[in-house]
Amino acid sequence: MYEDSHSGYWVGEEEAVWTVKEGTRRRGIGMSSYLVFQGVGLRPYTAYADVEIKSDGTVTLYVGVVDIGGGQQTIFSMIAAEELGVNLEDITIVYGDTKDTRYGPSCHASRATPELGPAVLQAAAEARKNLFDIAAPVLGAKPEELRSKNGQIYVKSNPWRSVPLKTVCQRIDPEEPVRGSGARAPNPNSPMFSTFGAQAAEVEVDTETGQVDILKMTAVHDFGRAINPKLCISQIYGGIGFGVGYALSEEGLYDPKTGKLLTKNLHQYKVPTSLDFPQVDAFLTEAEDPYFAYSAKGAGENTNAPTPAAIRNAIYNAIGIWFNDLPITPDKIIKAIQEKKKGG
Repeated sequence: MYEDSHSGYWVGEEEAVWTVKEGTRRRGIGMSSYLVFQGVGLRPYTAYADVEIKSDGTVTLYVGVVDIGGGQQTIFSMIAAEELGVNLEDITIVYGDTKDTRYGPSCHASRATPELGPAVLQAAAEARKNLFDIAAPVLGAKPEELRSKNGQIYVKSNPWRSVPLKTVCQRIDPEEPVRGSGARAPNPNSPMFSTFGAQAAEVEVDTETGQVDILKMTAVHDFGRAINPKLCISQIYGGIGFGVGYALSEEGLYDPKTGKLLTKNLHQYKVPTSLDFPQVDAFLTEAEDPYFAYSAKGAGENTNAPTPAAIRNAIYNAIGIWFNDLPITPDKIIKAIQEKKKGG
């Protein structure tokens, strides 16, 4: 290898390696990309959603999915509010209650939004249509001529002819809310219905201690249309945090004699802390896909998929050694460096 005295980078003549050399520390970058199929029909079921509009103008959305932190209650409420033309705070969502809700998809495999979102859209659209039947005589128009937005129902050709949605709701029988239902089968197994993304990692490896510091992660993901961009960015942060632990520290070790788990608590099973979390630049690239509700696809564990590979590639870029066993711990790095020096 030779040193470029102007830039401080070391360039490999035989290996695709470049690094910043400073004492025992080497810096490298790595990238990775992924493709995740969404809702590929693991089970032949249909996801259902129901909407009720009451005489006081409030809306109740019923879905069977359980929100375990993915933000589904917010996403589905936003879909219903957008389709009905009401404010988000007017939506009450009932979820995960087998007494009042019909079957919904499990909250896993990034499938809840792409599978149940269209059913919510259908249910809200049907409820809106039924409400327009009540509003049509008030506005002296046909139901198909009406639109709704910002809590107002108006005539499309003359938006000045409008009436507050809650005023129309006063005509609803308190004992018989306006209802709408939607259903959606699992998504077909097709690359068209997948999410894509790429991440890059910049790391610094101490060749004396084997310590790896992740300096920066850059992530770009395609979740279709981001209904809630802040939530999508938060998912990226969470996925990267998960991936950092997977790549560098989290390891299930067992006693070879007894088979007992040795890393059985958070003192021994090393999950990343805030001190291990790198600087993150996250970006969303949006794409239209009419198969989904407002083109929104899943954004769950997808964000974790490319993280370990990007870190592993960055480590190779820094020290010229491939690691094919996760996590890449300091002892593995030191051992690999020593073997490389011996010509192994």
